Amino acid sequence: MAALAKVRELSVVMPVWNEEAVVLHSVTNAVESLPQLSDSWELIVVDDGSLDSTGKLLAALVHPNVKILTLERHVGYWPAIRRGIDSARYSIVGYVDGDSQFDLMDMGGLLEQIGNFDIVSGYRNPRKDDPHRLALSFLYNQSLKVGAALGVRDVNCAMKVFHRGVWDALKVEGAYFTGVAEFMLVAQHAGMRIGEVGVRHYPRENGKSKVRPVDLAFGAWDLLRPLIKLRLKDRL
Repeated sequence: MAALAKVRELSVVMPVWNEEAVVLHSVTNAVESLPQLSDSWELIVVDDGSLDSTGKLLAALVHPNVKILTLERHVGYWPAIRRGIDSARYSIVGYVDGDSQFDLMDMGGLLEQIGNFDIVSGYRNPRKDDPHRLALSFLYNQSLKVGAALGVRDVNCAMKVFHRGVWDALKVEGAYFTGVAEFMLVAQHAGMRIGEVGVRHYPRENGKSKVRPVDLAFGAWDLLRPLIKLRLKDRL
């Protein structure tokens, strides 16, 4: 495989919640990959109020480029990502889940396109989740495509990169899980250029998914708020 062109600087946020079985593997993968992707880099691991030994494992890590943010209580997936991005210091920002279902080297494909787009989103190709999770995700993505005209095939793929200026301009608060969709909807509505790149996806071998059907159900209601705001803005 040809060597990837490095970006000058990169901050990567990794949210974790009760990931004691895989968190060290995820951080190791990131620390080994990031020097190949960027000249100057930082990894920001956000422990979202874990109740298992995730916090203890992270506290024992010592690396000059790794920053640990420990939240005293569980705030949820998107709010945890937000905390990490707000503390990032570099001009290109990305995030990836800490569940070891991604190889951070694949972020190189997204970074190769960041000069052409404001946001580059991965899409899982192929996706390696159980049938129940695949069905939920299909319905969620289709509802966003049909109901909100969102032109992103895999909105919740947990590998994205964007310019820090985009983040600062959009100022998307977002809810528990649906903040990602709100971020992409607001970006699309603002005329941001959104690119997509396929990334590998691996089965979850340890731990379990944190997404429940009830989360997506309540999340659908949360998404009504930004959709109504955008529709009203269009009419003004």
